[in-house]
Amino acid sequence: RNPEKMNWLREVIKLAEGDQQYKGAIYAIPYRSETVFLHQPWISECVGCHMYDCEGESLTLTEGEKSEIMASAKDEYLIYTSSQ
Repeated sequence: RNPEKMNWLREVIKLAEGDQQYKGAIYAIPYRSETVFLHQPWISECVGCHMYDCEGESLTLTEGEKSEIMASAKDEYLIYTSSQ
């Protein structure tokens, strides 16, 4: 993908760096021949609630699909983590 078209991701990173409730990890996870971006705040009761496609659109997924993606959230797909 063209990074210039991913300004939305820069905005998510800024939010994760500057706002305590959004601090956490962001992953780029290959899933069904696409890439899913998972933003998992550290302080959140919601697991897997912030998932986006490459255009920055929120994904509507089944619980099974969310679980599958969450199970793939490994260090090798980590693209950003907030500072403490």
